[in-house]
Amino acid sequence: MYEAALGRQVAEYVEIPHELTGMPRIRNWVLDRFDDECIFMLDDDLAGLDERTHETVRAITDPQAIEQIIDNTYICARDAGAKVFGFGVDHKVFHFRGNLPFLVNVWTDQGWGIIGRDLRFDEHQTVKEDIDLCLLSLMKDRIVWIDNRYTWRGVKRGNVGGLSTYRTMERDRLDAEYLQHKWGKYLRLTRKRSVIGMSVSVPRQQPGIPHGRVL
Repeated sequence: MYEAALGRQVAEYVEIPHELTGMPRIRNWVLDRFDDECIFMLDDDLAGLDERTHETVRAITDPQAIEQIIDNTYICARDAGAKVFGFGVDHKVFHFRGNLPFLVNVWTDQGWGIIGRDLRFDEHQTVKEDIDLCLLSLMKDRIVWIDNRYTWRGVKRGNVGGLSTYRTMERDRLDAEYLQHKWGKYLRLTRKRSVIGMSVSVPRQQPGIPHGRVL
């Protein structure tokens, strides 16, 4: 199906072994399968990027433009010492703060980059591996690089297969409880319709400035 839709736009198609179940195991397999310094993983139900720096959202759908934005974000993240990078998760223009185009202590989903192989996905869970990886990066490197000017355009869980094969309300609940036990006060859970929402609560502190804040 991918080959029929994308044709020669993709350099290589690789079939994931059928015995791998759960996205964390699949993502770790991808990290082991390719030796590039940076691996960028995207959900397959995305339609582009939304730019939030204007009065209304501007849609970016040109693949080359999106690839350039990802490359630029990768360079920024690498230079900042981050091992995980991505884009914002808030789609509302009026929530965007122009003095905070980049965030360093939150999580990202739908598409994110991993630099190096210092971090691994937790295979004890099935469906919430993205937020766990971001918290792991915050614990080890004290930074996740988020370009908050952009968010992914698309409908979550819009395609068959992949993660939708494993996601159920019970699976969501079990993974949420596991992560809550693992990360404690640094993770907040909220009920959002048929899923359990999560938000990261990690204060950003510069080394040597334990109570520093911006006034």
